[in-house]
Amino acid sequence: IRIGTANASDQLRVYLESLSSHSNPEVVRSASIYAAREYASSDDYYTAVEKYQSAIGRLNQPLDSDLKITALLSKIMLEGYDLDHIEDAEETFTQMQNQFPNDERTQLAQLQLLLMQANQQDIYGFNKEGQFQVQMRELPNFPKADKKLNAIPQEYRIEQNYPNPFNPSTVIKYQLPQASKVEIKIYNIFGQEVKKLVEEVQDAGYYEVVWNSDNNTGNTVASGVYFYKLTAGSYTSVKKMLLMR
Repeated sequence: IRIGTANASDQLRVYLESLSSHSNPEVVRSASIYAAREYASSDDYYTAVEKYQSAIGRLNQPLDSDLKITALLSKIMLEGYDLDHIEDAEETFTQMQNQFPNDERTQLAQLQLLLMQANQQDIYGFNKEGQFQVQMRELPNFPKADKKLNAIPQEYRIEQNYPNPFNPSTVIKYQLPQASKVEIKIYNIFGQEVKKLVEEVQDAGYYEVVWNSDNNTGNTVASGVYFYKLTAGSYTSVKKMLLMR
């Protein structure tokens, strides 16, 4: 039960800390998680991160998986959003991904991490009026496929999609130094093919293709992290993008 006074909160933290020497390991592990939450709720983020790290180190039993995933996700959120320590959040996510690759909360952590990275790059945010807006960054001029070009690209390359994050459409630009069989496919975070954008032989040149956030059956896909892959001859490149509805 949370009591709305600073003194009561202090007393609760002291009590939770005292449980660290309890004879029941399950009580110790649970108390460490609750202690971390209490520090976070009091805006003591550094101590909260330390407590989560301590709890994560204790949660090594098979039955501890749920608590450990919760602790890892909470630590990522504190490091990335409250402390603005993106590199620490990335390290914690790597640990989470290695231990719990198939858990849906790991996928949520991946999305949150991408949002943190986007925020750090000033891709989106709130304006002075408090309205949410996406800031489109200037990208180098990249010729369109329908322009007649004298120059031929010197290398295979696929650009970061633009805009990113996006809703509902985004443009993917790429170049071919020679005629090639080209495939561009969209995948979800499970590695499943979502959309086949290009599958044909194309001449050397500059190209662009639009994805309207639909799948191969024409249905609109959900918000989240997606990957697009270019395969042309022996060249392969994969990039990540974020659909935000």
